[in-house]
Amino acid sequence: MKKNTFIWIAVYGVAAYGAYYMYFSKTAYAKKIIKADKSKQSLEDLKSFDMSFLRAWSKAAGENTQTFDYKGKAYNTQGGRAVK
Repeated sequence: MKKNTFIWIAVYGVAAYGAYYMYFSKTAYAKKIIKADKSKQSLEDLKSFDMSFLRAWSKAAGENTQTFDYKGKAYNTQGGRAVK
């Protein structure tokens, strides 16, 4: 009985990690930005950005807005550069 319980806990743990990786990781946010065609950078280049920056950028890319705010500064959704 205990062995069966451990197996189910392990299965749920793997499923939870998979869901996190697919929806809440740097990779997921970077893929969303690339899919919205908002950056010509590679996936690995985008993953070098800060997690909260990628989250704000991908949200703006999904909403198809021109700019997004991050730490009080405006950034262009197309390319992620600061707006002057």
